Amino acid sequence: GSHVYIDRVDELLQADLPTIHIEGGGEESTPDSLSFPTVYTRFYRFTVACVCGQSSGAAKAARNLGKQVEAAILASTSTATAGGLAKMLTFTGSTEAKDGNGATSFFEVRQTWQAQYITLGGAPDTPI
Repeated sequence: GSHVYIDRVDELLQADLPTIHIEGGGEESTPDSLSFPTVYTRFYRFTVACVCGQSSGAAKAARNLGKQVEAAILASTSTATAGGLAKMLTFTGSTEAKDGNGATSFFEVRQTWQAQYITLGGAPDTPI
């Protein structure tokens, strides 16, 4: 818990590693009815970065942390909700990066996810 961040804007320091950084993304919606109120299928995309300090074994450690994140997110129905809204969470892919240019060198596995849920028009926080 102490090294899990949501939408962190501060630079990561060596003392912060290893860390998990969850970063919000964009949302799209599709109207699914012609009635009132309109039913919307919503798609929210977000990333989860698993970051380890750049050292021997950092790539493997970041990949293993990514596997743990995926297992935790998809562990059960209760973890597959985002504020009670998500009906389906989908892992859509990952990328890897290493950076040795800044004050803190790191290896990162960045996962992309999509949450899909349905709401009524005018009630974006109330799933149906």
